[in-house]
Parts: sequence; structure tokens; C-alpha cells
Amino acid sequence: MRMKKVLGEGMKRILISLIFLLSTPVMACTVPMMGEEFDRLIVVEKVGENAFKAFIPQKAKDLSYGASITVEYYPSGSKYRIGEYSKRVSLKEKGSNYVVDFDLKIIEGYTPFLQVFWFPKSGGLCGAYGKSSDLSLK
Repeated sequence: MRMKKVLGEGMKRILISLIFLLSTPVMACTVPMMGEEFDRLIVVEKVGENAFKAFIPQKAKDLSYGASITVEYYPSGSKYRIGEYSKRVSLKEKGSNYVVDFDLKIIEGYTPFLQVFWFPKSGGLCGAYGKSSDLSLK
């Protein structure tokens, strides 16, 4: 009889713990933010035949912990803009923006665009991605 009582209390504790864990909202982010809101933040100017200058705010929503900026090349005409080739560009802080200067090479059959990832405060995927419009090369 005593064994049943101990087992019953143990099961009760497990059930209460499970209910508490399942009812607590999940505070983790599993997918980075993205979309037009972040795409609009990226301003790219053509300054030469295949030379560009971009201005990106250091803060996107509540993200102000740094950024990674790359040029991505995706297959021209593809309905998905997922880079197959990439080139990381170095950034400089200027006021409340990052400024990047970069030259591009033509890769036959591919179209470049600028992609920015704003880092979250701590590790994980809670940052945000933004993409520029396609960049035209000659």
C-alpha cells in the first residue's frame, strides 16, 4: 500500500511539471525575421560600371548588435532568390549606418543582390535578414 502512495505522488509531480512546462510560452526564436520591412532598410547606389555603395542602418527593429553583409548570386530567372555564390563585404560604421563599398564581377547566368543579417543579442536564429533589389552589371 505504501508503494502505491509513493508512486502516486511521483506521478503527480511529473504530471504537474509537464503541465507547467507545456503551458509556459516558449521564449526561443526558431526562425529569423525577414521580409519587405527589412529589405527596405538596404539602400544601394551604383557608383561605377560594376561598383556599388550601400547604406544599411545599424539598428533593425530591436536588433543593434552588428551585422554581416554579403553579395549573393542566384541563377538569373529563378523564382527563388537563394544565393549559390556569395562574397562577404566589409563594412564601416558611419553615424547610425553601416557603409559598404564593393566591386562585382559578372558570373554568367547569375544575378547579384546584397543580403544583410542583423545579429541578435545572443546566439540563435533570432536575428533578421534583408535583401536588396537585384544589382545590374555591365
